[in-house]
Amino acid sequence: PGEGMMGPGGMMRMNPILAALDANHDGMIGAEEMAAAPAALRVLDKDEAGVLSQEEVRPNFGGRRPEGREERF
Repeated sequence: PGEGMMGPGGMMRMNPILAALDANHDGMIGAEEMAAAPAALRVLDKDEAGVLSQEEVRPNFGGRRPEGREERF
């Protein structure tokens, strides 16, 4: 469990919300992590607006765009 094609945690590491919730980095969100979810999500609110914007929860692809996606200006 927790082992994806990208290694331990797989998508958990790329998705900021899941990464913030997965405090022990085991690739799963356990009961204690669910209980701590509100505090973990507040950490993502970088501008302290009280809401999470798309920019704040955008997946982290390690500086690379996902395959098949074009950058638009």
